[in-house]
Amino acid sequence: MKKFIKISFILLSLFVLYFLGSILIKQITPRVDEKICPRVEKIPECSYGLCPTYEFSWDLDQNGHWESFINVPTTMNKAGAEIWIVDEGKLVFKVETETNMSVFTKEERVFISYVSEYSEDGIYPLKGVTEEIIFSDNRYQLINKEEHIIK
Repeated sequence: MKKFIKISFILLSLFVLYFLGSILIKQITPRVDEKICPRVEKIPECSYGLCPTYEFSWDLDQNGHWESFINVPTTMNKAGAEIWIVDEGKLVFKVETETNMSVFTKEERVFISYVSEYSEDGIYPLKGVTEEIIFSDNRYQLINKEEHIIK
Protein backbone atom coordinates (compact mmCIF):
# COMPACT_ATOMS: atom_id res chain seq x y z
CA MET A 1 0.00 0.00 0.00
CA LYS A 2 2.83 2.38 0.85
CA LYS A 3 4.36 1.70 -2.57
CA PHE A 4 1.09 2.59 -4.28
CA ILE A 5 0.85 5.88 -2.35
CA LYS A 6 4.46 6.79 -3.24
CA ILE A 7 3.94 6.05 -6.93
CA SER A 8 0.62 7.95 -6.95
CA PHE A 9 2.29 10.94 -5.27
CA ILE A 10 5.15 10.91 -7.80
CA LEU A 11 2.76 10.69 -10.76
CA LEU A 12 0.56 13.46 -9.36
CA SER A 13 3.64 15.65 -8.80
CA LEU A 14 4.83 15.07 -12.36
CA PHE A 15 1.40 15.95 -13.75
CA VAL A 16 1.25 19.18 -11.69
CA LEU A 17 4.77 20.17 -12.78
CA TYR A 18 3.93 19.48 -16.43
CA PHE A 19 0.71 21.49 -16.20
CA LEU A 20 2.36 24.46 -14.46
CA GLY A 21 5.31 24.35 -16.87
CA SER A 22 3.05 24.52 -19.91
CA ILE A 23 1.25 27.55 -18.46
CA LEU A 24 4.55 29.32 -17.73
CA ILE A 25 5.93 28.61 -21.20
CA LYS A 26 2.83 30.14 -22.80
CA GLN A 27 3.24 33.26 -20.66
CA ILE A 28 6.93 33.82 -21.44
CA THR A 29 6.78 33.00 -25.17
CA PRO A 30 7.46 36.28 -26.98
CA ARG A 31 4.76 37.57 -29.26
CA VAL A 32 5.73 38.86 -32.67
CA ASP A 33 4.39 42.25 -33.68
CA GLU A 34 3.17 41.50 -37.22
CA LYS A 35 3.53 45.15 -38.25
CA ILE A 36 7.22 45.24 -37.35
CA CYS A 37 8.24 41.69 -38.22
CA PRO A 38 5.75 39.81 -40.41
CA ARG A 39 5.81 36.04 -40.21
CA VAL A 40 7.30 34.17 -43.14
CA GLU A 41 4.67 31.99 -44.83
CA LYS A 42 7.22 29.26 -45.64
CA ILE A 43 10.21 29.03 -43.34
CA PRO A 44 13.36 27.58 -44.91
CA GLU A 45 14.53 24.48 -43.06
CA CYS A 46 17.86 22.80 -42.48
CA SER A 47 18.66 20.10 -45.01
CA TYR A 48 21.40 17.45 -44.81
CA GLY A 49 22.84 19.12 -41.72
CA LEU A 50 23.15 22.47 -43.53
CA CYS A 51 20.99 25.39 -42.49
CA PRO A 52 19.78 28.40 -44.50
CA THR A 53 21.81 31.57 -44.23
CA TYR A 54 20.29 35.02 -44.38
CA GLU A 55 22.80 36.71 -46.66
CA PHE A 56 21.58 40.32 -46.52
CA SER A 57 18.56 42.60 -46.88
CA TRP A 58 18.02 44.93 -49.81
CA ASP A 59 15.13 47.05 -51.07
CA LEU A 60 15.31 45.79 -54.63
CA ASP A 61 11.74 46.74 -55.54
CA GLN A 62 12.16 50.15 -53.85
CA ASN A 63 8.85 49.99 -51.99
CA GLY A 64 10.34 50.95 -48.62
CA HIS A 65 10.30 47.34 -47.32
CA TRP A 66 13.59 45.44 -47.37
CA GLU A 67 13.62 41.98 -48.91
CA SER A 68 15.66 39.21 -47.28
CA PHE A 69 17.98 37.20 -49.51
CA ILE A 70 18.31 33.65 -48.16
CA ASN A 71 20.66 30.90 -49.31
CA VAL A 72 18.75 27.63 -48.75
CA PRO A 73 20.83 24.40 -49.03
CA THR A 74 19.13 21.64 -51.02
CA THR A 75 21.86 19.04 -51.50
CA MET A 76 24.70 17.66 -49.45
CA ASN A 77 27.32 17.70 -52.20
CA LYS A 78 28.73 20.61 -54.23
CA ALA A 79 26.84 23.14 -52.09
CA GLY A 80 23.58 22.85 -54.03
CA ALA A 81 21.24 25.63 -52.96
CA GLU A 82 18.32 27.84 -53.88
CA ILE A 83 18.20 31.59 -53.41
CA TRP A 84 14.96 32.83 -51.85
CA ILE A 85 13.78 36.43 -51.79
CA VAL A 86 11.34 37.04 -48.94
CA ASP A 87 9.42 40.34 -48.88
CA GLU A 88 7.04 41.25 -46.06
CA GLY A 89 6.91 37.64 -44.90
CA LYS A 90 6.15 36.16 -48.32
CA LEU A 91 8.35 34.15 -50.61
CA VAL A 92 8.27 36.36 -53.72
CA PHE A 93 11.05 34.84 -55.85
CA LYS A 94 13.10 31.65 -55.88
CA VAL A 95 16.15 30.81 -57.98
CA GLU A 96 16.12 27.02 -58.48
CA THR A 97 18.91 24.74 -57.29
CA GLU A 98 22.37 25.17 -58.75
CA THR A 99 25.76 24.13 -57.37
CA ASN A 100 27.93 26.46 -55.30
CA MET A 101 25.14 29.04 -55.41
CA SER A 102 25.78 32.44 -53.85
CA VAL A 103 24.13 35.85 -53.84
CA PHE A 104 25.98 39.14 -53.46
CA THR A 105 25.78 42.87 -54.06
CA LYS A 106 28.09 44.94 -56.22
CA GLU A 107 27.79 48.60 -57.15
CA GLU A 108 24.20 48.92 -55.83
CA ARG A 109 23.07 45.82 -57.76
CA VAL A 110 22.25 42.23 -56.72
CA PHE A 111 23.80 39.18 -58.41
CA ILE A 112 23.78 35.40 -58.09
CA SER A 113 26.60 33.12 -59.14
CA TYR A 114 26.94 29.38 -59.46
CA VAL A 115 29.08 26.68 -61.05
CA SER A 116 27.67 25.43 -64.35
CA GLU A 117 30.27 22.85 -65.39
CA TYR A 118 32.65 20.51 -63.58
CA SER A 119 35.62 18.40 -64.72
CA GLU A 120 34.91 14.83 -65.91
CA ASP A 121 35.60 13.45 -62.43
CA GLY A 122 33.07 15.93 -61.00
CA ILE A 123 35.54 17.46 -58.57
CA TYR A 124 36.92 20.62 -60.14
CA PRO A 125 34.70 23.50 -61.27
CA LEU A 126 35.41 24.60 -64.84
CA LYS A 127 32.75 27.18 -65.73
CA GLY A 128 30.68 29.57 -63.69
CA VAL A 129 27.67 31.78 -64.35
CA THR A 130 26.75 35.18 -62.95
CA GLU A 131 23.27 36.68 -63.36
CA GLU A 132 21.74 39.90 -62.11
CA ILE A 133 18.45 39.92 -60.18
CA ILE A 134 16.27 42.93 -60.99
CA PHE A 135 12.74 44.08 -60.17
CA SER A 136 11.01 45.20 -63.34
CA ASP A 137 7.42 45.12 -64.64
CA ASN A 138 6.24 44.38 -61.08
CA ARG A 139 8.22 41.11 -60.80
CA TYR A 140 11.70 39.79 -60.08
CA GLN A 141 13.78 38.61 -63.02
CA LEU A 142 17.21 37.21 -63.82
CA ILE A 143 19.05 39.09 -66.58
CA ASN A 144 22.54 39.49 -68.07
CA LYS A 145 23.66 35.86 -67.88
CA GLU A 146 27.45 35.82 -68.14
CA GLU A 147 29.50 32.64 -68.31
CA HIS A 148 33.13 32.65 -67.25
CA ILE A 149 36.01 30.20 -66.95
CA ILE A 150 37.04 29.31 -63.40
CA LYS A 151 40.80 29.19 -62.95
